[in-house]
Amino acid sequence: MRPERCRRVALEGRKRRAVCVCVCVCVQVSLSVVLEREMDGDTLTPVPAPRFPVRKEEGWWLVVGDTKANSLLAIKRVTLNKQAKVRACLCVWVCMYVCARG
Repeated sequence: MRPERCRRVALEGRKRRAVCVCVCVCVQVSLSVVLEREMDGDTLTPVPAPRFPVRKEEGWWLVVGDTKANSLLAIKRVTLNKQAKVRACLCVWVCMYVCARG
C-alpha cells in the first residue's frame, strides 16, 4: 500500500469516529540481474544509424514495474556485450494502519 492510500484510509476511519494510526516505511531492496546474450562471434557490430554522426553501440533498458498498480519501480540503462551484471536499487513501501473506536 502506498502512503497516500494509507492516509486516505486513516481519514476515512476518523469519519467513523475511530482513531487511526498509519505507519509507512520505505524498505530499500537491491535487485541483481545477470543478462547474457547468444552471439556468433566475440564482437558486436554497431547499430545502423545513418543519421547519427558517430558510431553507435546498442543499448538496453532494465525495467522493473508493478503491473497491478501500473507504476514504474526502477529503470536502468545497460550496455550489453556478451554478459552484463546489473544492480538496481528500489524502494518498496510497507504500510500498516490500525483503527480503534474511541
